[in-house]
This record gives sequence, structure tokens and C-alpha cells, in this order.
Amino acid sequence: IAHELRRVTRRGGKVVCVECDWETATVHPGDRALTRRILQASTDRHLDGWMGRKLAPLLRASGLRDVAVEPIVACETDAGAWLDFLRDRPAIALEAGAITEEEGASWIGSIEAAAGTGGYFFSVTQFAAVGTV
Repeated sequence: IAHELRRVTRRGGKVVCVECDWETATVHPGDRALTRRILQASTDRHLDGWMGRKLAPLLRASGLRDVAVEPIVACETDAGAWLDFLRDRPAIALEAGAITEEEGASWIGSIEAAAGTGGYFFSVTQFAAVGTV
């Protein structure tokens, strides 16, 4: 895709790509080993859960110059859209065989309880890469 973006961009033009690196997701609270299993199952269901970290090398390999990368960190400490995202993760991990139904219910229960008392935290990093044709 980076080669095609380079091909259709005028000389001197910029190509910008933004992708999550799903393995950078962090959440609190939650048992460390269980959280890792749940988030890893979620990362592995993407075509490439590590795409964010691969953007700069891909842009360089396509012949773009002056490639730069900036992190964009989504961070949530109150119940919001990312908590809704987390509510879906146990089902994904259960389907992948990474956890039991009871483990998933316990995990999301502890996160939801923490969200109600100010003890919740979630973050994930996206990477914005830009290069010049």
C-alpha cells in the first residue's frame, strides 16, 4: 500500500499513515497474567496488531524521504468509549481459548467497579508516520 500511496502523490507531497499498535494497550486494574492473555488475544485478532510500529520502515521501503513518526496516545481514566471497547475483549479472548467465561466476567467486573470509584486507567498508542515523495 505504501508504494501505491507514493505512486499517486505528487513529487514533494506528503504521505501520512496512522495505525494503532494494539500491543501497547494498558489497563488497570486487573490481574496481570489474565490481562495479558485478554489483550494478547485482542491484538492477535487483527490482521497485524503491530502495524503501528511498522509504519516508518514501510514508508522508507517505499522510497519516501524524511520519514518521521509521532505517537498519539489515547488515555482514559473515566468510563467512556474505551471502557466500551474493553467490555468486548473477554468475549474475543474466550473465543480464542485464552480465558474462561468466569475469568472474563471477573476481569471486566473489576475494571467496571474501578471506573465507578476513580481507580480505572486505559491507554493505547497509535503512530502517525509521515514521509515526503
